[in-house]
Amino acid sequence: MVIVSLFIDCSSLGASQISSGQKPPVTEAIFSKGEKLYQKQCAVCHGAGGAGDGEAAYLLYPKPRDFTRGEFRLVSTTTMEATDEDLFKTISRGMPGSAMPPWEFLSEEERWSLVYYVRYLAELGKEKKEIDLEALIKIGQEPARTKEGLSRGRELFVKACAPCHGSQGKGDGRQKMQDSLGYPLKPRDLTSGLFKGSSSSEDLYDRMLAGIPGTPMPSYQGAFTEEQIWDLIHYVQSLSNPEVETRARLRRHTIIAKKIKGSLSLEPLSNQWKQAKPVFVALTPLWWRDERVEGVEVKAIHDGEKIAVHLSWADPTRDDTAAAVQSFSDGAALQFSMKKDPPFFGMGNKETAVHFWHWKAAWQEDEKEMAEEAMAKGLGTLTRQRPSAEKVQAKGVWHDGKWEVVFSRPLGSSEQGALQLNPGETISAAFAVWDGAKSDRNGQKMVSIWNELKLE
Repeated sequence: MVIVSLFIDCSSLGASQISSGQKPPVTEAIFSKGEKLYQKQCAVCHGAGGAGDGEAAYLLYPKPRDFTRGEFRLVSTTTMEATDEDLFKTISRGMPGSAMPPWEFLSEEERWSLVYYVRYLAELGKEKKEIDLEALIKIGQEPARTKEGLSRGRELFVKACAPCHGSQGKGDGRQKMQDSLGYPLKPRDLTSGLFKGSSSSEDLYDRMLAGIPGTPMPSYQGAFTEEQIWDLIHYVQSLSNPEVETRARLRRHTIIAKKIKGSLSLEPLSNQWKQAKPVFVALTPLWWRDERVEGVEVKAIHDGEKIAVHLSWADPTRDDTAAAVQSFSDGAALQFSMKKDPPFFGMGNKETAVHFWHWKAAWQEDEKEMAEEAMAKGLGTLTRQRPSAEKVQAKGVWHDGKWEVVFSRPLGSSEQGALQLNPGETISAAFAVWDGAKSDRNGQKMVSIWNELKLE
């Protein structure tokens, strides 16, 4: 029997800007749906019981949230307690600056079902807490942004925020910080466009008054007047470009593989690729760092028999050798799932295999091993295809501070269980990049979430 009394009922708190529908009631069916979704998509990081001890947790920084502690980062109350609305927002938008992706492509009911299940894990075995409606942060009318207000906000920032975030907001102030579990923390670079939550006035107002539980970020409730809070918000917003924030968010894109006449080119710099339209796909490091590959531009074409995918990304250093112990190669990979409902985007799961095409810059000199094809059914299960089954080719060129790599492979395969691609169909595709200069290798890399690859 599901213990629905453990859930905090916040149905009277108002609808999120992310949500266009009504919050569904807690039922056995929706709870069961949340449990299944959680075990499929969340447990690999957060653990089956929500203790932040999933199989992938050792690869991730910041560490996955331990839900059993009931301590959530993004809240809209002065008591540091998260409402269901807060959890819904976080699930929908993810947590920029970490490996936590957005799940906005799930239906609203699915996201609410995850809210209920996460709430269940957080409250299991504990006394039920009721959120005091008086503790909800109430946001008044936002004043207009003015030069005078920005100047006042700058003065407040230097006094209150610069010791941690730095005088220019670049996160270069106080560096030795810890969260409530003793893990090291680095102040956020507010100029990068990566905010916990977002840079919206509503979210920043909540951060100013609630602080960020479990971190050194304090609440400024009572410390500043309403006018000062808005001056500080407007100044913080002025430090970054909203377009940069939008570009950095992990989002699902549709990539069209155009059907062309004639043969496909494996040359990354050929005119064929100059004419193809790119789609920018954002990446996030599994082990977060500020200096990272922010994303890849993806192009795809096919001729009815073969498909070619072109990846390009900025990389100021060319790392194409692994001869020395301390040397690591640049690299890239494509991941595919033929399922309409793909498994977890990180290596699949034991029920559903995912397929990989992998290229390393260090393989360039050995033309017989310019790329490899592999399969996986979860972490630690990567299995390279037999040499006779490997059909993928790849070629990379580094110039003008970036890599351009083309992967090519026949659409079909006679091998049992191999990746099959068909014109007119859509499959799920994800991307990964390794930066050798940052010692990336194996699970230390930058990844995307699932995207849609549609063959014209």
